[in-house]
Amino acid sequence: LDPLSTASAVYKRGDWKAVAGDLREESIWLLGADRIRTFDGLKIQRRQNNSSAFRESGYYVMHSGSGVAIIDAGPHGWKNGGHGHADALSMQLIANGRAWLTDPGTYSYVYEGGVRDHFRGTRAHNTLEVDKKSQAEPVHSFAWGPAPRASVALWHVSSDIAILHASHDGYRRLREPVTHERWVIALKDGGWMVRDVATGKGSHQLDVRWHLAPGYTPSQENRGYAFATDAGAMRLAYPDDLSWSISLETGQWSPTYGIQVPCPVLRFSYQGSLPAESSIVIALDHAESALRRVPPAHTEAAAVYVWRERLTERVIAFGTPNRMWSAGPLKSNAELLILECESERLTTMLCYGGSEVEIDAVHLKPSAKEGAVFEWRAPDETTSLIPPASVKVLLQALRCLGDPDLDEAASAPACRQNNL
Repeated sequence: LDPLSTASAVYKRGDWKAVAGDLREESIWLLGADRIRTFDGLKIQRRQNNSSAFRESGYYVMHSGSGVAIIDAGPHGWKNGGHGHADALSMQLIANGRAWLTDPGTYSYVYEGGVRDHFRGTRAHNTLEVDKKSQAEPVHSFAWGPAPRASVALWHVSSDIAILHASHDGYRRLREPVTHERWVIALKDGGWMVRDVATGKGSHQLDVRWHLAPGYTPSQENRGYAFATDAGAMRLAYPDDLSWSISLETGQWSPTYGIQVPCPVLRFSYQGSLPAESSIVIALDHAESALRRVPPAHTEAAAVYVWRERLTERVIAFGTPNRMWSAGPLKSNAELLILECESERLTTMLCYGGSEVEIDAVHLKPSAKEGAVFEWRAPDETTSLIPPASVKVLLQALRCLGDPDLDEAASAPACRQNNL
């Protein structure tokens, strides 16, 4: 039974019909002739691809181009979560009518040989696993031990960007507790950036898995994995971080009850002390997307990344609340700062949780209230908040920071080619 197509007939919703497609056989038997005629007469209404928060259920829908990401930042389940999975902050991705990043499905409700626990466990989902344990431990087929509690610190949507910052406490039960935070940034046309952060004490095993739909054959190339189908192409790019290992494995996906098929899984693994983080960029039809992290020793921010795509470069910096930080000629007290540049001209600035931004000694004062998001976009192709020369200094410095073979001032052209 497809609830969306059935509901579109009951509630006369042409926008739901546009998404659901035709009625399924079960819906035809359930609805009867009159409502089938109602469904057939519904005019399809295409809705704009706006990112949306469904706060009661905890699902956050983040659009970019032809794709949509769905992140689960809600409750573990009703009462004891009998039908729930240990999948807090997990992400699915659908584009051009095809699944790209998948949820594993259920496979079985019968407690046999650990198969049910695998499909509802954390490692079967697109989220972070700590010390090879699930976020919650199953008690039996339809019950769990203490369930993780997810919370959302930031949800921001504008015409060109959507941002989600969420966390869960499922690993606070460990002897040395760990908190998992996930940032997801969706650009209108550029794709998604996902940043996973584990904070706590002690040494831990961290694994972030990305389950691809069956039938895809990803190929590794230039700090990323790319794969294509008749529905388009996708690239998953990651920074050159030697503290994380990357492997291509085989997982399982269950399209329907009792059936499981192999699917490729990209696994990012880390063993060491905390805090630690893993970040990726997911781009549709953008084979040139690349991600670089400024080495932590060269910035006082929590993390600074440069995300390049053709002629566009984005500086994405994550800071510590209420604390000034710097990275080369960039200084700020923002918790999140995004600078988008095209042909070395600043076209977009987003500042969250801060009031100070300085680029190459040019001071900016984002006029946002505490806890609010400030956004600025160039109204035309000539306007910029700062001189192009200062943008050039910033980008060249961030390309070179941490490279012992390149002088930051004199070797910018070489750095441009070799570092990113």
